[in-house]
Amino acid sequence: MQLCDMSGNNLSASNIVAHAMSITQVSNSIDGPVQDSGNANPDNDFRFDSSLGGTGGYIFNLKTTGLTIGTYRLNFVVTGDTFVCAAPFQVR
Repeated sequence: MQLCDMSGNNLSASNIVAHAMSITQVSNSIDGPVQDSGNANPDNDFRFDSSLGGTGGYIFNLKTTGLTIGTYRLNFVVTGDTFVCAAPFQVR
């Protein structure tokens, strides 16, 4: 994942934290806690990797065990902003 502005410029940086908050199943709006895989994401923070996308991006190892087939959103906030962002994903 990369954080981009309205023009598509990558704003991802090691000093900007993306923090996972919840998972929402889009089809019926059921919320659930975020569970990372092992201890891959301490404090539910995405890991910044400067090698992603040429200018850096974020990784979150999400544990999907127990999620039923469907479309979900991983809800997160970014340092300095209270707006809740979402990254869609599907479980098959």
